[in-house]
Amino acid sequence: MESDMPEHILDRTLPPAVHVPASSSLPPMDEIPLPGGTLLKVYDKGSLPVNSIIAVRNGGLAEFPTPAMAQLYGRVFNEASLRYPSADVAELLDFNGSWCSASCSSHHLIQKFYSLNSRFEEVLPVIADLVMHPAFPEHELEVLGHTLANEIEVNRTKVRYLASEVASAQAMGAAHPLARRSFATDALSVTPGMFKECFARYADPKNLTIYLSGRVTDSMVSRLSDMFASAPSGRDAEALDIMPFSPEANGEPVVIDRPESSQSAIVMTLPAIPRTHPDYLPLHIAVMALGGYFGSRLMQNIREEKGLTYGISAGLLGYMDGAYVQIYTEADNSYARQVVDEVKAELLRLADNPPEGDELDRLCRSAITGQLETLDTPLSIAAFHSVMQTSGIPDGYFEEKQALISSLTPDIISLMARRYLRPELLTIAAAGNSRLMNF
Repeated sequence: MESDMPEHILDRTLPPAVHVPASSSLPPMDEIPLPGGTLLKVYDKGSLPVNSIIAVRNGGLAEFPTPAMAQLYGRVFNEASLRYPSADVAELLDFNGSWCSASCSSHHLIQKFYSLNSRFEEVLPVIADLVMHPAFPEHELEVLGHTLANEIEVNRTKVRYLASEVASAQAMGAAHPLARRSFATDALSVTPGMFKECFARYADPKNLTIYLSGRVTDSMVSRLSDMFASAPSGRDAEALDIMPFSPEANGEPVVIDRPESSQSAIVMTLPAIPRTHPDYLPLHIAVMALGGYFGSRLMQNIREEKGLTYGISAGLLGYMDGAYVQIYTEADNSYARQVVDEVKAELLRLADNPPEGDELDRLCRSAITGQLETLDTPLSIAAFHSVMQTSGIPDGYFEEKQALISSLTPDIISLMARRYLRPELLTIAAAGNSRLMNF
């Protein structure tokens, strides 16, 4: 029967056609070694007159004496430089419509700057000086230290924070630098001199990579190259403190008692293989099927069918030091034990009854959509390249993942679940009212 609706009116009774994107690859960035050792990477494909500069320097959470010190290091790094005090940095960047941030990852400091091409000449001297000559001003450091200390104290009252803290130690090993706990006293005891000493360890240009992307002109590349070619030499490049994970032996759930909490936070972990292992990508997709998107097994069972939680997720967390699977949710205290039992059941079901048909199609479409988001803009492409450096992602990862998604079968997911997603390997950390959780 023909429709009487005009062709230009959308028939909302019919679902839109599903479009499967053609295969794509991660565009490379041009590499320009600068005098002194800094590496400049450039990606010029922008349609809008904007640009981003990402500066990645060795030295992160694992290399600092305390986690709180590393957190504070990232926050204070963009406050001031030797040539530009705090007020001047704020005025010059804000007036010219620029935005910046800084943070510490597991083994790197990451500074990000976004600006208009029309203001590039005005902001570049400030950016370069912040990257190469940070000042760590005493007053700003004191204010930020008290702010971080208060955040840590507040976080230590939250069940999610407490359970995640214990789970990290279980997955990485209690002695691992990335599993250390943050304390307010550490944030309050830092001095500018301590930060200057930490910066000096990795100040050498050989420890620095600059990512420039957007609508990039030859003039911009030349000016940036000139700026960073003058980076002062420092100590010899220090090796990063890479320590393989040593997961704690599986045992009874670790419960942090918070009698006043009506909700419990539950973090479950499983040991995993490193990014360089051939099973890493297939395992990544299997974990996605388990709990990595809204239509996942855990969401369908524990949220939609049984109503035990508002949300539950699973992810494969990869670091330069190793990897582990993490499953996270919050639920009423009285449901905590049932949630864990359902997770274990879903691990077994994924091995015995993997996704196929429509479920497999939905999984693949979700996975490929996540892939293509990386290619949205020149800025997102450069950002992914920087993440490859800071997370230890090998070359060819993007293309291999896309090829795997295109050829994914139920047998691949089943095999990964049988090898790595085994309920007997599950480690559990929970924070909440222990009397009601019944572990």
